[in-house]
Amino acid sequence: MESIIVGILLALFILSWAVGAYKRLLLLQRQVRQAFAKLETPLKQRHEKVPVLVETARACLDDERELLEAVIEARNRAQEALVLPALSPFNRDAVQRVAASEGELDLALARLFTACRSKGELAVNAPLAGLVDQVGALNTQIGFLRDAYNDSTRQYNVVRKLVPGILVAVVFAFTPAAPMGLVPVRRNQI
Repeated sequence: MESIIVGILLALFILSWAVGAYKRLLLLQRQVRQAFAKLETPLKQRHEKVPVLVETARACLDDERELLEAVIEARNRAQEALVLPALSPFNRDAVQRVAASEGELDLALARLFTACRSKGELAVNAPLAGLVDQVGALNTQIGFLRDAYNDSTRQYNVVRKLVPGILVAVVFAFTPAAPMGLVPVRRNQI
């Protein structure tokens, strides 16, 4: 009789342990989705500001047509890449495409900002300087939110790999979250 009671208590303990792990994984999975959604908002805002920035810069950088076109092309690739992970930030390839395309956009914007500074346009063109400041503020916000997203993916992935999370993850198909890597910026690219 005692062994039956011990068996029942052990089964209840294991069941509650598994239910707790399942709930924790669900919570962390939700946090990853929320962190990506928070990151997505300033990315979209930056995508909306880029054409305005390019049009404003076009007047003073008319001889830099290739640079302006490169910025628009990078923006278009970043905007296209952002569509797929919005549906699932657990798609590693899609998140890596977003990181790579946003990195290209960062580099293109850095080259544009450098060209504007070298021509002295930011000192004399207030609308352009204002747009550069707005995009710079969005870049800072994006950096912080990317770090928060990466922290949430790291935490989720760690819990997913530990017992009992790994058992629950296998049974209920909790896929690993994909962190958003950073594209290294080399000095000669700016």
